[in-house]
Amino acid sequence: CSNATKVQRFKNEAVPGIKKHADDVTNSGIPCYGITLGDLISSSSNTSSTAGNDDYLRDDMRDGFAASLVGLPVFHVMGNHDVTYFDANQPLEVNSRSSTLHLRAQRTYEEMFGPVNFSFNRGDAHIVAMRNIIYDSNEKTQNYHKGFSDEQYKWLQQDLALVPKDKLLIFCVHIPIFTSFINSNENVNNV
Repeated sequence: CSNATKVQRFKNEAVPGIKKHADDVTNSGIPCYGITLGDLISSSSNTSSTAGNDDYLRDDMRDGFAASLVGLPVFHVMGNHDVTYFDANQPLEVNSRSSTLHLRAQRTYEEMFGPVNFSFNRGDAHIVAMRNIIYDSNEKTQNYHKGFSDEQYKWLQQDLALVPKDKLLIFCVHIPIFTSFINSNENVNNV
């Protein structure tokens, strides 16, 4: 969503539809969960008509996905537009909490939605959700590439080491694994 009108449409049109579907599935005895794959808001410094600081919409979108409204628990993956807005006039700076640009870019998202790397089990499935966006510039939000940090790769190895081999593995990321983007950590291909 890139403005308050679109957030209202989401809440008034999409949320009731999600809830109806979730209620139908749950009432048939099947557990129902949701996961978003990023870009809940459209903060961006690109030249599109929706460019600009849409950080103020983050609260409304989080509230719109409340389980009490949509009828199911919803988990979130961070997208490239879900970061704290930054551009040449308002560069994003690292600080004592965030030693790298991509860590700094995700802090506001984490405060709203929780960790950007997490996993959980549901039935016979192990679900892994990870941020796969590496920012290359502190002045242009559109300068990023697909990838994982070495720390993320180590976390994933440790996580998967605890998962029985017969579990279904569901891997959730924002940027599709097989795209024209270059993978910055080739070790991920060996997991």
